[in-house]
Amino acid sequence: MVRHFGLNNIDDEEVGFIVVYFAQAIESKQTPVNILLVCTTGLGTAQLLRAKIERRFSEFHIVTTVATKDLDEKLCAHPEVDLVVSTVSLSGNLPVPTLVVSAMLTLEDQERLEREADQIRRKAVML
Repeated sequence: MVRHFGLNNIDDEEVGFIVVYFAQAIESKQTPVNILLVCTTGLGTAQLLRAKIERRFSEFHIVTTVATKDLDEKLCAHPEVDLVVSTVSLSGNLPVPTLVVSAMLTLEDQERLEREADQIRRKAVML
């Protein structure tokens, strides 16, 4: 290919620099993960969880909080949602991934949330 375009060979050091620039571009262009928060009533617990997530994860965008009974309606109204985070188990087949966490957002919950967000980002890059 180098001969086809009349280019000089690229040495390993230059390839390393190019890789660093691509990695930096990917990191700086990371799109936020859009989250819909669910709790039984959509009020107190969800607001506490919202505050904890916003403090810990600046790259997340919380679209809205919702009561369990209004989940389907809100998902239809917000097609940009990438992930549903809930303090209660949800029944039914949702069109986006769901993660059940404690209202206190434990370290384990935070790690699971980060792993799920990474999977969502990887899928978005592949599209």
